[in-house]
Amino acid sequence: MFQWLEKLWNAHVYQNETSSFSRLLTPFSLLYMSLTWVKRTVTRLPGIYVRVKNPVVSVGNITVGGSGKTPFILWLLEEMQGRGLSPVLITRGYKAKFTGPFARRLYGKWDREGFFGDELEMVLQKFPMLDAAVGKQRALLAKEFENLDERRILIYEDAYQYFRLHRDLDIVIIHCQRGFGNRGIFPSGPLREGLFGLKRAKVLILYQLQGDQEEFLKPYRHYLSGNIKVFSMQSTLQNSSLLHKKRVIALASIAWPQSFLQDLKDAGAEVLSLITPGDHQGLSIDEQKELLNQASILKCDFVCMTAKDKPKWKIEDPRILVLHQKTEVKNGTELIEIIRNIKKAP
Repeated sequence: MFQWLEKLWNAHVYQNETSSFSRLLTPFSLLYMSLTWVKRTVTRLPGIYVRVKNPVVSVGNITVGGSGKTPFILWLLEEMQGRGLSPVLITRGYKAKFTGPFARRLYGKWDREGFFGDELEMVLQKFPMLDAAVGKQRALLAKEFENLDERRILIYEDAYQYFRLHRDLDIVIIHCQRGFGNRGIFPSGPLREGLFGLKRAKVLILYQLQGDQEEFLKPYRHYLSGNIKVFSMQSTLQNSSLLHKKRVIALASIAWPQSFLQDLKDAGAEVLSLITPGDHQGLSIDEQKELLNQASILKCDFVCMTAKDKPKWKIEDPRILVLHQKTEVKNGTELIEIIRNIKKAP
């Protein structure tokens, strides 16, 4: 049911004109905007709003669902570590399951048992010694790491609308293939806040841009600050040569599974079926067994899945092929230096 509604919603809000379906949701958008305003106002009150001595960088978006945050985070962590910086990744941990208000990971070990969210688990597979923390009270986590080492750079994932914590650098990612849809506020549109919210961003990342950068930005320039830095980012599948003329079933528990499907087709794969449980969702053990059985019936060479699906997949099978992305940010060295040179306000 949820999957069907998600597909219906995407079909209506990611079009240039407002549909009758979207108009029906307008009262809920007004409620959402009101609650967001109250939340933002309350979090600015003395004793609630939090500042720390650490440099704080938020990575987020202005739309609901996938915009390219995960490939950017992976790129950012690799580049920072490669240039001698020691970041800490802090996330809300959607779908995480553990006891207590938050969990910390130091020197490659968690301070408690649990599942810490598919995205964070995926990141830690690539960076097993990364210090990280997960929890809803992310401002408190900033205080925790300030007490440990106030020089560490705190990277906050999906935190552009997290108003309780002061940030030194806000990075916003725009998926250029999806854009802003009908420009409506959730749920009548894909926006978490109005486009005027882009004014807070100091860095803009244009993901999967096809064409001229200035031409893409032209309709939105008046929403951006005058000194904003703009970078373009591209992601491609690694090991795509393995897929040429292969029969595959695809599993994509991401917000925009059509992009994964297109990547497989571009690599020359014959995609027999696309399984889309929904963003952050997973298949039960029985559903995984059924998928593998279907792969046998269809005589598939591979069951292809995104790196985000791997932490939730429990059955070993030689046909499983986890496809990672290679991400490049044009002039990315400049962005790393911007982060390195963050100056804390007194």
